[in-house]
Formats: sequence, structure tokens, C-alpha cells
Amino acid sequence: FFQERPEAYLALAAYNTLLNRDICDAGGDEALQEECVAYVLKRMNEDGLFGYVEKLALKGGPTNDPGDVVEGMQWGERKKPASYCYANFITQLRGGSFGPVVLDDLRRPYRFFDFKAVP
Repeated sequence: FFQERPEAYLALAAYNTLLNRDICDAGGDEALQEECVAYVLKRMNEDGLFGYVEKLALKGGPTNDPGDVVEGMQWGERKKPASYCYANFITQLRGGSFGPVVLDDLRRPYRFFDFKAVP
């Protein structure tokens, strides 16, 4: 299923509905965190949901670049690791800080998926 619909995996991981370890746990998979943040940014931008820009004080406005999220979360003298910033972003998403966000692209018609046994 996820090979054919990777966006479904990213959406489920962002909302912690997969049975594997939460991507916001300490020492989470930074590459997966970054990919989830990129997907969430893309979906929010496509739907015109720009509340995250003000919430994160992003100077450049709306972005699809997770690196801009990391940069926006750097305040004070001590730099935070990217994994911390990604986990913080996802935690804010889950907590509703960015308002209601639908990660499915509802503009596309639903395509029925036939679950198949994986050998």
C-alpha cells in the first residue's frame, strides 16, 4: 500500500497512527522527520494554510523547505538540532497549533486500493 501511496505513509507518520515508534521520540529518524515535515508543508501550502509562517516566525514566508523550519526555530544562542526542530513542528501540528490541517489531497478523486498479500 505504502509503495503505491507514499503520501499516505507520511500523513499517518505525521499523526502517529502507525504501529512503529513515534517519529517524535528522542533519537527519531531524522530523514523520516524531514520527509514528513516537507510533506506537511506542501499540503498546507497547497490548501492555503499559512498559519505556520507566523507561528514559527518564518522570515521568508510560506515554504516547502524543511530547512526553513529549522532556521525559524533557532532563537537564543544555542542552536537546536534539526531532529529537535522537526519533532517540535510535528508536535505543534498534532496539537492543533497550525489550525485544522487535512493531509489528504481532497482535490484528487479517490482511487480505490485493493489490498494484496505481500510475499
